[in-house]
Amino acid sequence: MDAAGEIRTGRTRWFRLAWAALGIALLAIAWLQGYVVRQETLLGILLIVAAIAAAGISVATPLAARSRAAVPGLAALVALAQLTWFAASWYPAWVLSQASAIVLGFLAFGVVWTLRPRGVTAGRVVLRAGGGLAVAVAVIVSAALITTSISPRPVVTLVQNSGGYGNSFQPAAEPGRTVVQDNTLLINDLKTMGDPNAGAAAFALSNGPMIQAGYNLVALDYALAPEYTYPTPVIQLSQAISFLQDHAEEYGLDMSRVVIGGGSAGGHIAAQFAVVQTNPAFATEIGIKPVLAASALKAVALDSAALDASRAGRTEAADAFNDWQFTLAARAYLEMSGFPQAGDAGVDQADIITHVSAQFPPAFIADGNYGTFPDQAQDLSDRLTALSVTNELLLPPLSEAKLGHGYMGLSESKYVDDYNAKKIAFLATVVG
Repeated sequence: MDAAGEIRTGRTRWFRLAWAALGIALLAIAWLQGYVVRQETLLGILLIVAAIAAAGISVATPLAARSRAAVPGLAALVALAQLTWFAASWYPAWVLSQASAIVLGFLAFGVVWTLRPRGVTAGRVVLRAGGGLAVAVAVIVSAALITTSISPRPVVTLVQNSGGYGNSFQPAAEPGRTVVQDNTLLINDLKTMGDPNAGAAAFALSNGPMIQAGYNLVALDYALAPEYTYPTPVIQLSQAISFLQDHAEEYGLDMSRVVIGGGSAGGHIAAQFAVVQTNPAFATEIGIKPVLAASALKAVALDSAALDASRAGRTEAADAFNDWQFTLAARAYLEMSGFPQAGDAGVDQADIITHVSAQFPPAFIADGNYGTFPDQAQDLSDRLTALSVTNELLLPPLSEAKLGHGYMGLSESKYVDDYNAKKIAFLATVVG
């Protein structure tokens, strides 16, 4: 090989490496932008930089005419769509930028293939087979990511089905009654797991002390998104309360002294039910009639409640997976194709903090400190205090212990014991 040939070979090798790096970068950034939801701006900027780099290198690379036109065209589409998203928060532009970047990434791998050495050796066969497998996996991941970006329904449904969750309203066991050794009567009508009269460990951790303190406790299931969306669970809770009022004597319930509680999404449902009972204007707006006299709703207990959907993907002491899954859940529940943002009608209506009134019941508000919503809990407490509504806030500091979302029912600890003791003491002062 003469000197000119060696130079051409060296340049080709450099181009292959550059295009391979760009392909990997474009795919990785596009994937991360769909997962690390709170860093979409930074990742969007990196995506624009990678697209511009691809357009620049395409000028110097010996490409076929179609590729020479396609690369800068796709790069421009990535940049323009991303800038549109930055300027107008128009979600379709974000999806278009992400999809275009993924296509540009695969086009970069195509360039690597066209610039490959023509000779055949065992090593090259292995490398090409491995590369082909990697590209196939990348295609599957990219297709799943773009599908999820367009609609959360497929992935949410898949997760529910794989976890054994669903929207069956059939009893999981025959109704039964059992008196356990501490003389607590457990009445089963519907049960979703295990022995018909046994609850999950999480249920026992957070609710067992309530029963021991003398409260009658009713645990309710609710229909899941995306099959049933906002505000269906609040309507179901209203129906359940009406049923319990009609059957109070049968179940031994005092429906003139009611505490509504819930955790995570259940905390939002419980809090919004309380808003409906105590804020007539909001009840009219949402189209759900109050079913419980405000005087009978003695308190609410909210555990790691998701109170503001616009911050669903912005947990405190940020946890990337929780940010992603909470954003996905909010999109499914509120029937949103894009990210939940303040200013969207459904997001604003679902915001608990802005809709509480001076008639809201006394509230015990608790949350962890890692990958959860202590800032939202603090905001609700501050709002209730400003309205002169009795409330107590429990937010153990991260410096003391790392407590995640819903820590109250995850495992036994002194922090769970402290939570239960403080909640029961608070309720004793307001329920009577």
